[in-house]
Amino acid sequence: MTDVTDYDCARLCEAIYAYPGDAPVTWDYFDEGEDDGVCWAVKRAGDTDVIVFRGSTTPQDWLRDFEAIAAPVDAGIGPVHVGFARGLFGIAGQVAARTPKAVIVTGHSLGAGRASIFAGCLKLVGIKPASRVVFGEPRPGFKQLGEFLSDVPGRSYRNADGQHHDLITDVPFSGWAFPYVHPTPLIDVNAPPPDNDPWGIFSFHHVGLYVQALSKRTVQ
Repeated sequence: MTDVTDYDCARLCEAIYAYPGDAPVTWDYFDEGEDDGVCWAVKRAGDTDVIVFRGSTTPQDWLRDFEAIAAPVDAGIGPVHVGFARGLFGIAGQVAARTPKAVIVTGHSLGAGRASIFAGCLKLVGIKPASRVVFGEPRPGFKQLGEFLSDVPGRSYRNADGQHHDLITDVPFSGWAFPYVHPTPLIDVNAPPPDNDPWGIFSFHHVGLYVQALSKRTVQ
């Protein structure tokens, strides 16, 4: 398998937003999500397909963020965030049709929640991801999802400085009725936002900060 680093994954997660002025990425496959509301892309690196899910940019994305009712989606994977899960089984079939030798799943924000559930979807269609690498991940499901993914190497990064952290990693809130958890423990990295950042309490969530933080981290 090609040596795709977590920093590479962070850069692809930034690239899928296609921010003005950013250098474009030549994707091997790109789906804007016009049919199912899920924007995702594939970047082939050697014999590895890196599956990248975009975070929230459209009104439909934001609606699905708040569609936080949990429901079982299939045997073994357990209850997951319904808004994140919509459309993912169809995408798993498309990825399987590419017959990749290895798959890495990654995403930021909404894309991170989707990537974690998608790793489970891939297992259900017979593909065990080589790894799951996510950034600013909201809680995607209950403990059963983590148990189902226990044989998939997973890293979930949270931007923090000891006093503040990426608040998106705190939602959906977990309670007795909906005990949401992260499939793997959060890994803190540090790339503080500028003092005048307009996002206020969500300023630690920028995908560019994760790229900065991972650039300084020992390569995975």
